[in-house]
Amino acid sequence: MRRRAALRALGATAVATTTALSGCLSTLGVTQTGRIRAKYVVVETANGRGRIVYDAIDEARTIARAHRDDFQRDGPLVVSQPLGNALEDQYAAVDYLVEHDCAPDSDGDGGCGEASLTRGDFNSVRLGDTAELFYRDGNIARVLSVSRGDMTPTDVRTESPTVRGGGNTTAE
Repeated sequence: MRRRAALRALGATAVATTTALSGCLSTLGVTQTGRIRAKYVVVETANGRGRIVYDAIDEARTIARAHRDDFQRDGPLVVSQPLGNALEDQYAAVDYLVEHDCAPDSDGDGGCGEASLTRGDFNSVRLGDTAELFYRDGNIARVLSVSRGDMTPTDVRTESPTVRGGGNTTAE
C-alpha cells in the first residue's frame, strides 16, 4: 500500500513539474503557437528527397502517382501505422512536416514555420488548427496542445482539456 502512495505522490510531482515547465517554456520562447497552414510527407530515396503528399489551406491535395492508393483525396491527412511502417520499409527516411504561422520576432518576421513531427503528432493536427509546438532541436518539434475552432484546447497525449489560469493553453 505504501508503494502505491509513493507512486501517486511521484506522479503528482511529475505532473506539477511538467505543468510548471510548460509555462516556463512558453515564456522563454521555446514553444511556438500558430495556425497549421500545410501538412506533407517527404521521403528520401537514392535519387534525393521529395514530397509524396502535400495538403495546404486553399490548395488541392497533391499525391505522388506511386502513392495515390495510399492517401485519401480529401478529409484530414493522416498516416496510419501500417502505411507509416510500409513507407519506412520502402524509403531511406520518412519525414512528417507541417507549416504553421508564428508570432513575429523582433524583426517582424516569424522565427519558425516548418516543423518536423512524429507520425502521431502529425496525425493529431489538421489544417486550420492552432497548435502549440515545442521545438526540441532545429525544426524538430513536439505538439503540446491543439485547438480546433471553438473547441476547448486539447492535450494531444491525453485527449484532455488543457486550460490554464487565464485561458491560455498548455500541456499537463
